[in-house]
Amino acid sequence: MADRETAGLRAEISRQRKGGTRARYSEDLKARVLEFAAKRHAEGGSFLSIVKELGLCHATFSLWKRAERRGQVPPKLRRVVVAETATRDRIYSVEGPRGLRVTGLIGSAE
Repeated sequence: MADRETAGLRAEISRQRKGGTRARYSEDLKARVLEFAAKRHAEGGSFLSIVKELGLCHATFSLWKRAERRGQVPPKLRRVVVAETATRDRIYSVEGPRGLRVTGLIGSAE
C-alpha cells in the first residue's frame, strides 16, 4: 500500500512540475505530501530520504513544512466589486499581493 501511495504522489509531483524548475504545486498535493511524510517519519524514515523517494526537492519540502508549522494558509481568491459605477470608457487593473497584475479590464454598463 505504501509503495502505491509513494508511486502516486511521485507521479503527481512529476505531473505538476511539468518539466520546469519553478513548479506551482497545488495546495491539495502539498497537504498530501506533508501528511505522507509525517506518517513515514513517525515510522522512522528521515525527511531527506522521504523527499528523495518522492522525487521532490528537499528545499521545496522544507518551505512547505515551515509554512505548515507557522499555520500559514495560502490566500484565496476573493470577489472584487468596484465601488463606483462602471462605464464602458473606464479601464481597470487589479494588482495582487505577490505581483500578479491584470490590466485592460473594461467596465460594462448595466
